[in-house]
Amino acid sequence: MKILFFVFFLSFNIFAQKAKDESSALLSLGNEGLDKINDLEEKKKFLGTIDIEKQKIQDYVLKSIIDNAYELYQNGDYNGASNLAKKVLSIDPSSEEAKIISEASKDSDGKAGANVGKISMEDQLQKALSLYQQGEVLDAYRQMGAITRLSPNNVKAKYWYKKIEADLKDYYLIKGDEAYSANDKKTALTMYYKAMQYSPNDSSVLTKISQLEAEIRNDRVNEKLKRALDIYASGNLEESYKVLKEAISINPADERTNKLFYEMRSEIVNKYLAEGNELYKKKQYNSSIKSFTKALAYADSSTKIERMINNVKSTMKKEEERKKRIAEEKKKREEERKKKKEEEAKQKAAGQSSASNETTSSSTSALNQQSIITEQNRIAAQQHWQNGVKYLQSGDYQKAKDELLIAKKLDPSNSDVDAALKRIDQILSGGQ
Repeated sequence: MKILFFVFFLSFNIFAQKAKDESSALLSLGNEGLDKINDLEEKKKFLGTIDIEKQKIQDYVLKSIIDNAYELYQNGDYNGASNLAKKVLSIDPSSEEAKIISEASKDSDGKAGANVGKISMEDQLQKALSLYQQGEVLDAYRQMGAITRLSPNNVKAKYWYKKIEADLKDYYLIKGDEAYSANDKKTALTMYYKAMQYSPNDSSVLTKISQLEAEIRNDRVNEKLKRALDIYASGNLEESYKVLKEAISINPADERTNKLFYEMRSEIVNKYLAEGNELYKKKQYNSSIKSFTKALAYADSSTKIERMINNVKSTMKKEEERKKRIAEEKKKREEERKKKKEEEAKQKAAGQSSASNETTSSSTSALNQQSIITEQNRIAAQQHWQNGVKYLQSGDYQKAKDELLIAKKLDPSNSDVDAALKRIDQILSGGQ
């Protein structure tokens, strides 16, 4: 028996160490996860989840130890059962099963040992019945359940266990009503669900659950609506819209929420459309498309907005084509200017060559000079010579001289121009 107790005691230490290790791991996870969460409410939910998981691990460990204590008791090892129960109580002082096992394992002198008998078990049964008579149905049910496990052949304990179980529905209904009166709707709903476990076909319980769930949903929706309106008042339309969307997910049939949701969505769409049109007027086409795309994410119908986006893209394409055309025309003009400059440079070089050859032969120079005068210059020179003659005949010698100088510049080989200029110089100097 000592070996058996040692095995169970070792099991307790292993389970306790496992709970400690798992709790440490969850705590580390919590610390690491909190660094990545900004919202205060989300942090609270995250920590709540960690606490729940830690509690699950502890409950699992303690249940295993309690099961071992029951087995020791049934095998007659009251001392071992008592020690395990005390270990459980050192971790969870509120454990009713551990208290009952500890009490049931004592003899009439209050000591754990082999003298434990029917008197102790009967005493525990009377305590459970006393709790039941006082209206503490749940505690009585738990204690009576522990007694049936400690003494599986106890007919009286089994009878009262079943009878008390039948009253649990009313017990949880009363607790639920009390919690509801105290405006603790969450606890009330939990109690009603527990009542349904013991009377799953009771329509009155189902009605209470249905009505309370509807109330809780409406409370949550109202809370979301208030938050959404507060955010809207601060000017953050998108965040307000997001909260309204959460409210609809809670109760899709709520008319107020749906109405406000669609109004908010329409306002956001109009905001981005106006912004996009303004940017379009300023020819900030890419930014305009971004605004229209944001509107698209909230719009009921995408047709109109997609048409606006396509219009901006079409304008961008035309603008790009226009810029490309202007650039090509500029390039063409630049090439023509360059070509003309090259031709002028060639003509100048040819003129310089003609001037250098003038010293060797006047006849050759005249021929070269004549060769570089284009037909167009000859025609223009002839016209200016005629104009100069007309001014000369009318007595306007200065204009006549100007025309003749232009003619000479265009066609230096024209001897008629030289004669006319000589005549004007004589007249201006006082000669006839």
